[in-house]
Amino acid sequence: MDNNNPSSTPAAGGPNIGPNLTGSTGGTGGATPAPVDNATADVKSARTAIAGLVAGTPLTKDTRKRVAKVRRKALPELAKVIDLTVDRPSLLPTGTTHQELSEKITLLAGFQGLHAETTGLNTEVDDSLLVLESDLYLAALAICNIADNSKAIDQAVVATVAEMRKALARGPKQKHKVTKVAVKTITVPVDSLGATASAPAGSPAGNGGGNTPAAPAHGTTGESQPAAPAPTGSTPSSKP
Repeated sequence: MDNNNPSSTPAAGGPNIGPNLTGSTGGTGGATPAPVDNATADVKSARTAIAGLVAGTPLTKDTRKRVAKVRRKALPELAKVIDLTVDRPSLLPTGTTHQELSEKITLLAGFQGLHAETTGLNTEVDDSLLVLESDLYLAALAICNIADNSKAIDQAVVATVAEMRKALARGPKQKHKVTKVAVKTITVPVDSLGATASAPAGSPAGNGGGNTPAAPAHGTTGESQPAAPAPTGSTPSSKP
């Protein structure tokens, strides 16, 4: 393998490392386990085998939006409804035939079985990658820490650890752009303001927001209640 080009094809018997990893000249890695190689070849062969049956290139986001949303509970009934058109061609939508719909039903059943297998395989592969990457990542961090604290290291160690530290370093902090928003001024007519702000101290509030309270009776304070009027035709008693 060309050490200056990690993505180049490894030599026979050399490290068989995936494209996301850089091969080592010190013996790390080695040949991929045969079962994994065989499974990869089988998956590639399977994709080639069904190339003429799949929907084609991955659907775009807009295309997915235009595809009718299927209710899961209705799926088991599809074949029954299609079967109605065997001897009732008048039920067929324009431009379709029973033979065409029947072939799609058969293909759907096949893809459902394939989907179950590939989904399980994909989950198992994803989980394995997650665990392996985590284990190797922690081991690499530990090696770098040991190398940092070791005095007996050579330039190859220094250079490799420096590359790892560089890969782990966070990029420069992004400068956030401050956008000034114009303040909207609202003009309010003076007449709409409450009379409390403009009325003299001690005077009752105006009619800006409700009824004006009655003024206290003559000779009383603002806190006392006015005296009740005397009954008609009677003379109020007075004490000498």
